[in-house]
Amino acid sequence: MIFLSHWYRYIILLSLVTITGCADAPYSINMMPSPEAYATGVVNPFSDTNPIDVAPWHGLLYVTDRVPNEGENLSDFYSDEPANLLRLGISHIGISGKKDILWDELHRISILKNRKEDYPLVVESIEEYGILDRSYYRYMDPSLVADDPEKVGKEFAGKINAKLSVSKNKGVYIYVHGYNTNFEDPVLVATELWHYLDYDGVFIAYSWPATNKGTAYFGDTEKAHWAGRHLRTFLRYLSDTTDAENIHVIAYINPNVNQ
Repeated sequence: MIFLSHWYRYIILLSLVTITGCADAPYSINMMPSPEAYATGVVNPFSDTNPIDVAPWHGLLYVTDRVPNEGENLSDFYSDEPANLLRLGISHIGISGKKDILWDELHRISILKNRKEDYPLVVESIEEYGILDRSYYRYMDPSLVADDPEKVGKEFAGKINAKLSVSKNKGVYIYVHGYNTNFEDPVLVATELWHYLDYDGVFIAYSWPATNKGTAYFGDTEKAHWAGRHLRTFLRYLSDTTDAENIHVIAYINPNVNQ
């Protein structure tokens, strides 16, 4: 049985993320402070060996119903325009200014209570697998229909199942962001959360087409309702095609909306 849940405690952690960047630089967020239990040594969440090595990919899986950004300024890989299709892929994450950082150093940095420098996380590149066939609709552009429509969904599910097979935790975690957000932000935040879970289980960032403006709250509310249908489609897909024992949704909750 698939169990859907909201992880409220992580909302507090998300408020600790410091957003940085400018128009001419890749979007980045500084690595969040170490949770207190980790910084004081009460809990050690990390393996002795690099847990990333046992993943069938190096990066973070994502799903989005944003339109791909095809303009000259590709600071965002996807725009804030809504698409009626779900695109699946993997994002490759790095620390700006630091190449090929070793696991031992990343481990040490992660549990420091007071860091002497910032460690800005960036999305270095993405690899889109394609469009999930379950999101196809009657009047879509025929050029977007793949020769083998089921291939993308099978490949994505295969990646998830391969990771679950070597994980102690057989859960899939989906991070769903709030408003005033670009494509990269939920990918980077999800990367941090998965990092502090020692890369066990599978983390997926769902980036719905929020507008990256603080004044767009009401418009984003409409987009969020619209995107809910796609999220349901994706959850059913995970339930039907993966070996996940639990599916956890980490999301922002509006306390003024009846649940």
